Amino acid sequence: MSNISSLDSIYNNLFRKDENLTHKQVEQLRRYEAAFTIWIDKPWMPDKEIRNYLMTAHGVSQSQAYIDIKNLQLLLGKVKNSSKEWFRHMANEMIKDAVKDLDDAKDKVSVARAIGKISAANTLVGVNRLNKLDADPYDWSQIQPQSFEPTNDPAEAGLVGVTREELRKRIDKLTEKYSDEIEIQDITYEEFPDSVD
Repeated sequence: MSNISSLDSIYNNLFRKDENLTHKQVEQLRRYEAAFTIWIDKPWMPDKEIRNYLMTAHGVSQSQAYIDIKNLQLLLGKVKNSSKEWFRHMANEMIKDAVKDLDDAKDKVSVARAIGKISAANTLVGVNRLNKLDADPYDWSQIQPQSFEPTNDPAEAGLVGVTREELRKRIDKLTEKYSDEIEIQDITYEEFPDSVD
């Protein structure tokens, strides 16, 4: 696990000029930037391919590549979480492009090509379930509030062997003892009418 302050330093210098970083941190920074750039270009790329890229292009071990991927996800978030939005964007762009092609269509081949793009966008929507709401990861109906049962039994408060009369005497004694130290003033109040003119 990388040192948190080291990750903070790297985060503050991502895609910027390297300032006050050690040689090791600069190497990490370059790996993170390269891997993130690939993920942005191809959000569907699995972690395995990113791992292979880090191992071949940057000469790191397999375990270091996985550590880099984890740290990168910690720093910049998981690209896969945004992939649904990415595919939604791609489908919208394909449909926009198809509508433009339909507007510019001069023959049946152009119309067929535009209809093919719309069909491809529709398939993209169906395959990636873009037209369905994401399932809630938590079943909120299973959460039950804790039930509290009021009681005046002193044993419930951990006072075993104490009767209610003894407890009442102790409460009265403490009230009398501390009532001199705490000033309690009863203040009269005025009732206001419900409607204000």
